[in-house]
Amino acid sequence: MRSPNVSVASDRLLGLGHFLHAALVRDAATVDLAPPFETFVTTLEAATATSAAALRALIVPRVAVRFSERQIEHAIRGLARGAQALEGGKSGGLITSALFPHGITAEVRPMGATQLESAHRLLDRLIAQTSAAPLRAFHEPLLRTAIADMSAQLASRDVATRAYDQAMANELGARADFCRAYDALGGALRSKFPKDRAAQSVFFDALPIRKGARGEPSAPPGVDASPSA
Repeated sequence: MRSPNVSVASDRLLGLGHFLHAALVRDAATVDLAPPFETFVTTLEAATATSAAALRALIVPRVAVRFSERQIEHAIRGLARGAQALEGGKSGGLITSALFPHGITAEVRPMGATQLESAHRLLDRLIAQTSAAPLRAFHEPLLRTAIADMSAQLASRDVATRAYDQAMANELGARADFCRAYDALGGALRSKFPKDRAAQSVFFDALPIRKGARGEPSAPPGVDASPSA
């Protein structure tokens, strides 16, 4: 018997757990060990289902953030075109340079919270620059709306990300409890069937070694390491 650890994926642990539980109830000498162990199996099942649901619930907020980024980029590019139009189509005029001191690309390249901060600074420049006054009536509401939408979408994604992080932490805790219980049963079965390796091994399914396999995702797919990014 080789004891699993928390790096083994939960679905594999559950397969091992169901096998062991089914074996325990088959033998009159071990049936009393089954109910306590079953609680660890059901707890891990519930935790795994919760983290899977939390990961699915993260999809819609992630999509919403991407679309809000597009909206804010459209607003920024629209403002840049408006500034250039005021200057006869020139790309490096005084108004454009005042609003985009580092160029237009520098304002649309950032992502997530960094994009939001960049848009806030652009809005401040639009309000502060006297030369940009003719642009405010049309472009300021568009930029404010895009900023407000992105702020709301990032907040929603952060809430969903924190929920997933907590669910995954709970799953890892349930994995650790399961592995300890599984290992303890190995000791209990050695006590019940001393020096009988065959009788002991019949209770345990094989745990294959898979190179490079890991059971713990570092972060939800497509989500930056920082929840606010």
